[in-house]
This record gives sequence, structure tokens and C-alpha cells, in this order.
Amino acid sequence: YKGAENLYFTGSLIFTSNHILKSWEKGESYKRRVMWLPMYTRVTKKDPKFITNLTSERALKYWIRLIVEGYKRLYEREQFTESRIVDRFNEQYHRENNPALEYVEEADESDFDTLPVKEVYEEYEKWCDDNAVKFSEKMIRDVLLSRFALEVRARRVNGKPTKCFMKVKDEDE
Repeated sequence: YKGAENLYFTGSLIFTSNHILKSWEKGESYKRRVMWLPMYTRVTKKDPKFITNLTSERALKYWIRLIVEGYKRLYEREQFTESRIVDRFNEQYHRENNPALEYVEEADESDFDTLPVKEVYEEYEKWCDDNAVKFSEKMIRDVLLSRFALEVRARRVNGKPTKCFMKVKDEDE
């Protein structure tokens, strides 16, 4: 007969897959939320009592110990343990999931500074056709704005106002 308490549930979706899944979402929030943990080993001998062994009292005590130790480590460090293998795999995944990242991989800010948006889109569309990947104006625009210090602003080109990718102006300029 106590008073009501407000509780807030935060859930995480954790799942496994035998295949790498493509996503329509490409942004930084997606990269922050999705992490692939590749497993390169194969089961050599199937255990018919796998679930029984995994959920035995001894195994459950072991799992609880690992969970508590992991939580304490996370609490002390205030971040997850980094893994070069996992980081490389996730970087490769996001590059394959977003062809615009591959397109700008060898480029720098000066390659796009002052170029008309239409010209950049046309060049990227041609690259997409040549590389058999799906073209998306939003994808290349988001990558250019987030990877380089660029923004879209109007600029006069041949006397006409034209939207161009331009360096972000500093407050001091």
C-alpha cells in the first residue's frame, strides 16, 4: 500500500546475425548506436547439451560474476573497452553501408570548397553509376557537411546566385 513510484525503462536491442545487414540509416547517431562484434571462430563440435550447460547453476554464477566485473570496470572507466579488431570491422561496415564515405576517402575539404552543389551531386552520381552503388543526394551532402568543415551557402557563379559547398566561416572572420 505504498505510494506509486515512477520508473523509466531503457531498453537495448541486442541480436545476432549470420549476415551483415545493410541499413538505410547512415548518420553519426546510427554509428554511435550500432556496433558489430565479429565472431571469426566456428563451432567444431556441436554440444547437444549446450543450452543445459549454459544455464546450469555453475554457469549462471559464472555469468553473474562476469556481468558484475564488467559493470564495475565500465563504472570505473566510464567507457567500454576499445578493441582494434571491432573498431576496424565497424569502420569497414559503415564505409560499405555508406558509399559516400568511400567517395570522399581520398579527398579533403579543398576538393569541395566553393563547388556548386549541383556539380558535386553530378560527379557523385557518375561515380555511383561507375561503381554500381545507389545514388543519394542526402548521403553525399551529409558526409560532406559532417566530415569537412563545409556548409551550403549561396555564392555568385557567372553572375547568378548558386548554392555551393563552402568552408564554415569562423566567428572571427
